[in-house]
This record gives sequence, structure tokens and C-alpha cells, in this order.
Amino acid sequence: MKQIITILSILLLLTSCSNDEQEETAVTFSVIAQDDQFNGDYNNPKINLVINNEAEWNTLKEKMSSYSVSTLKETEIDFTKYQIIAVFDEIRMSSGYSIEVTKVAENEHNRFVQIENFNPGGLSSIITQPFQIIKVSRSAKTVVFQQ
Repeated sequence: MKQIITILSILLLLTSCSNDEQEETAVTFSVIAQDDQFNGDYNNPKINLVINNEAEWNTLKEKMSSYSVSTLKETEIDFTKYQIIAVFDEIRMSSGYSIEVTKVAENEHNRFVQIENFNPGGLSSIITQPFQIIKVSRSAKTVVFQQ
């Protein structure tokens, strides 16, 4: 009898375990801008943003240097179809640094944004703040940044 209960308990345990490894699918994205221009404000933190509307987009553009805004490949975004993901690195005391979204994927509940920093640094003594801005299809899923 103990063996039957033990076997049934093991079977119940094995069948009740959920699969934590949800399948991810790639999400296509397009790069709107990538640069390292510093806008002169030392209070700009390293930050990752999800922009879902025109007001948030305009606020970001106002905080960027005029040169960086001029490098945007798109300025008019249809926020009914798309959202913007902006990643800003910390302020660097020399050039040669960059930040890049290398992958966007999603599962049933979340959208994952993989970020990589490239840090050769020291190319010249100029203050920089690397950033990248991408456009992805609109989603109500929680965005999780991975670095």
C-alpha cells in the first residue's frame, strides 16, 4: 500500500509541475537612432524607457541634444501600432563607448529586451552618453530589460 501511495504521489508531483521555460519568439525592431552625444546635463541617469504615446516621445526629444534629435531616422510614430524603447548608458568621460539592443523576444506574458554595452573607451577626452532608440510593434506585455 505504501508503494502505491508513493508512486501516486510522485506521479501527481510530476504532472503538477508547470513548465517555467516558456517558449520565446523573436520580435522584429528597427533602429531609430544610435549615438553617444552628451547634452550637457550631468543629471541624466542611465535609464531604459518604454514610450507608449506622443507626449512621452516629445518629452524624450526635448531632453536630448539638438544634434541627437537631428539623427533620428523617424520622428512621427504611430503609437497605435508601435512603441519606442530607448536605452541610455551612464555618462562617460571619454568616447568609444556604446549601448545596443541586441535582441527583442517575447513569451506569453513578457517582452524581453537584451541590452549590451560595448566599452573600449578612452578614444578621446570627450564626455559622452551612449544611447539607442528602437521601434517595435505595440504590446501590452510587461517589458523586461536584460543586461
